[in-house]
Amino acid sequence: MDFKSSDEVTSDLESIKGLCAACMCNNKEIIAILYCMECGYKFCEHCGNWHRTSQLSKDHSVFKVEEAPPSDVFQMIHKLSICPNHPSQKVIFFCVEEDKLCCTQCAAANHRKCDLLYTIEECVKQHYAPEKATPPTNVVAYFDSNNRPIYSHVKAKVKIEKLNDCYKRISDCLVALENEMKALIKHETNIQAELTKSPDQLKALLQDVHAKIESAFSTLETQLMDHCKAKVAELLSICKKKQLTVIPLKRKINKYQDNMRNIKEHGNDQHMFLLCHDMNTKMKAIQDESKSLEKKSMSVICVEQKTCTDKIVDSIQNMIQISLTGVDVEKKMTPDS
Repeated sequence: MDFKSSDEVTSDLESIKGLCAACMCNNKEIIAILYCMECGYKFCEHCGNWHRTSQLSKDHSVFKVEEAPPSDVFQMIHKLSICPNHPSQKVIFFCVEEDKLCCTQCAAANHRKCDLLYTIEECVKQHYAPEKATPPTNVVAYFDSNNRPIYSHVKAKVKIEKLNDCYKRISDCLVALENEMKALIKHETNIQAELTKSPDQLKALLQDVHAKIESAFSTLETQLMDHCKAKVAELLSICKKKQLTVIPLKRKINKYQDNMRNIKEHGNDQHMFLLCHDMNTKMKAIQDESKSLEKKSMSVICVEQKTCTDKIVDSIQNMIQISLTGVDVEKKMTPDS
């Protein structure tokens, strides 16, 4: 049987189909205002009241047409009532031993040897929940030739949970699970927020590292260039001083060389003797002065790299790593953190 929702039933009132089903059988056309969920029929007020008090339908759920539950509620209740093995049959029994709901066909075929087979109606009357235990009530002893259950009374072995207590326990459990899911959703939301921050945090860190490395390199460059220029200036000054000292001595030597050539070309042996005597005296002074200048400038600027560039690059490339780690995002996101 397919159940109808309140919007589907209400729409029927606007057509001739929105009439009382019972009255239509008597050729009467009376607008239906009630709807039976189990039967799927609409009734007028009089027929609906009769339907509520009838022995066969007194337990049916009857609603005002406009107050009928939505279609998904009808479908859920309908699905709960249908035997999974026999879609045309409703579940009637509850087997405690196998913890299964079954229709008459299932009970006759598969639960003949089960000692603890109860009708759902009996469980509801006694307010027992569908748990694996034994309430004091009538159980199905066997089936007759027409597959009708024959009952016998057994004494309870274990008192099972009351239906209201079971409902409350399951409801409380569902609330707790719902709260866990809410907490999980909140946690995952916070994790997502943290994850979305990661690229910006990494970029900020890289920018800070880059600025520090650039600043350190700039400082190194300035210091080294200043030191190098100072040393170059110092060594150039020494070289120039030596050069200025050597030039007069060179001129003096050149002059003596000219004197030697001139005497040889224009003088005689006596002149040569006198010049040689004079030069022997001067040569000692020139040689002493020359020896003092023999210590040449040996210092030049040497640039020595203490750490290999490849090692520096490798160190920079491996100075920051990305890894996964646990974090208490709730504590991290509090204002005081």
